Amino acid sequence: MGKQRVYRPLLFFALSAAVVGVSVHRLLMLMGFCSLK
Repeated sequence: MGKQRVYRPLLFFALSAAVVGVSVHRLLMLMGFCSLK
């Protein structure tokens, strides 16, 4: 029980960090593609 209480916020943080990372990476790719054009 105690471990689950600790892991849940960590899992949520990891998930949100992954989503932010993917969106930032996609934005940078899009900017690079536009500048190449």
